[in-house]
Amino acid sequence: LSGGARWNNMDRTLQHVERTKESTWWAQARLNPTFNTEFRLRGEWSDRDISDYLPLDDGGSVDHPLFRKFNMADRDRDRLLVEFDYMPLDAFSISLAYIHAKSKYNESVLGLQESLDESYSVNLNYAVNSDINVFGFYNLDYLDADILNTSGGNATPWNGVTKDRFETYGIGLSAAIDEKSSLGVDYVHAGSTGRISVTTAADEPSFDRLETKLKNLKFHYDYDISDRWGCKLYIEWEEYDARDWAIDGLGVDGISSVLSMGEQSPDYSVWYYRLQLSYRF
Repeated sequence: LSGGARWNNMDRTLQHVERTKESTWWAQARLNPTFNTEFRLRGEWSDRDISDYLPLDDGGSVDHPLFRKFNMADRDRDRLLVEFDYMPLDAFSISLAYIHAKSKYNESVLGLQESLDESYSVNLNYAVNSDINVFGFYNLDYLDADILNTSGGNATPWNGVTKDRFETYGIGLSAAIDEKSSLGVDYVHAGSTGRISVTTAADEPSFDRLETKLKNLKFHYDYDISDRWGCKLYIEWEEYDARDWAIDGLGVDGISSVLSMGEQSPDYSVWYYRLQLSYRF
C-alpha cells in the first residue's frame, strides 16, 4: 500500500484567471496473487480552485459574464486506474488496464458542466527468441461531456452533449537479422466517431456523426557498414479519411469558399521513402 499528495499552483498573465491552485490526493494498492501476476489499483481525488474570473480587455469578443473556460474553472475530479499484468510464459506477457475519470464543474453556471473519460487497453508482447520480438495492442476510449451555454444575455440557455469514441489497435515486429543488420515493421489502425446533440427551445435534431479513419504502416531496415558508417532505409504509408458536417456537403445554398475558406475534410493516401547514411565520430 502507498499514498501521497501533490499540489500545483499556476500563475497566468493576460488570461481570465490569474492563479489556479490544484491539490491531488492518491492511494495505491499492489498485489501479487501468484508469481507471474500483478494487480494494481490506484485512486486519485483532485480539487482545483481559481482566483476571480475577470473579463479580458484585449479588443476580442466578449464572453457571457457567467461563462467559464474549462481549463480555468473550479473543478472536482475522481480518477480510478486498474491494471493487471500476466506472464503465462517467460517469453509472453499480457497487460490489461482500465481508467475511469469523472470531472465536475459545479461553480460554472455556463460552460462545461461535467465530463466522463473511460479507457480500456490490452497490450501483448511475445519474444519469439533473443532476436525477434512481436507485439500488439488495442485501446478503446470514451469521452462524454455535458455543456451549458446561451447565445445572449437574456436568451434561453441551451444544453449540449458530446459523445466521442476512439478505437486504436496495432501490431509490430522487430528483428535482429545478424550482428550488423536489423529491421522493424509497425502497423496502426485508428478510428473515431463523435456525436453532438443540442437541446434548445426549438427542439432541434442532433448533428450528423463525425468520423475519422487512419491507417499507418512503417518499415525500417538498419545496416552497419562498419564501426563508424551506417545506413537506414525507412518506408512509411499512411491513409487518412475524415467526415465533418461543419465543412462537408454545404449544398447548393452554401458557398464553401466563403463559409469555410475552402477548407475540406482531409482524405489522402501517401507514401514516404527515406534513405539515410550516418557517420559516428
